[in-house]
Amino acid sequence: MTPTPNRVENNDSDLAILSFALCILLAGTKLAAAIFGHSLVMVADAAESCLDLLGAAVLWLSLTYASRSPDENHPYGHGKAESVGSLLLGGMVLLVVVGVTIRSLQALLLPSGDGPRAWTLIIVALVLLMKEGMYRFFRHRAELSRSPILMAHALEHRGDALTSAAGFVGISLAVVGGRNWYWADPVAALAACIFICWNGYGILRASLADLLDEEAEGRVKDEMKEEALGVKGVAGLDKCRLRRSGRWYYGELHVQVDALLTVEQGHEIARLVRKKLVEADLGIADVLVHIEPAPDSTQFRL
Repeated sequence: MTPTPNRVENNDSDLAILSFALCILLAGTKLAAAIFGHSLVMVADAAESCLDLLGAAVLWLSLTYASRSPDENHPYGHGKAESVGSLLLGGMVLLVVVGVTIRSLQALLLPSGDGPRAWTLIIVALVLLMKEGMYRFFRHRAELSRSPILMAHALEHRGDALTSAAGFVGISLAVVGGRNWYWADPVAALAACIFICWNGYGILRASLADLLDEEAEGRVKDEMKEEALGVKGVAGLDKCRLRRSGRWYYGELHVQVDALLTVEQGHEIARLVRKKLVEADLGIADVLVHIEPAPDSTQFRL
């Protein structure tokens, strides 16, 4: 059965609603801890969670639009909506880095004297566990559906988890060391920014690779070649191209066959190759198969 390009399961869109609700809970909790617990690293954490709310909205909109069926103006479907959404998520992550870096440097150069409260460690630990759990859950769902925006959203949660881990260390040092260790909290916030920036770069890199039709990863391409060579009548392969559109792949394959075959026989081999590739569990929505004469076969003489 030929897969429907850019088909998005309903429960994938429901994941965006679930993420939105959890982000509201986490953002409120961390913002309260940042204000009443006098923790700068919690400000960084809360700021990223506030953007997670916008990220959950982008996730829902992207999945909803990507689920549309191909039409006259979009014959390849709407799958790249997921990549556009991922690009927006990556940009929002980097905005957090800029804001928190500025605030952390201000705290280092102009310390206020108010250190973080010890009880904020409990909040940080709970947030860390919850965010790591959300990262693992969304990553698992992204791998099952091959969804780039779900993977980007998972990396957002991993960034939150890393921020919380850095925050736990920074707050602990500031609480134990007292005024002399005032720098531990903003330094931890800066360290968290490095983790967040790396995640943001990864999201942007993957999104741009999709939008600019970069050649797809080698594993899928290698399996595509192996499947094609297994079709009866295929003597070899020449060019093989594969690009990604959202969670689906589109390919172009030049198949070599005996030069003495009829046009009808060559067409049938091409049909069988396409059918096998589309039905294989590779995420290939469509592939253009071009027939060429094998170099070691007898050539026609005009």
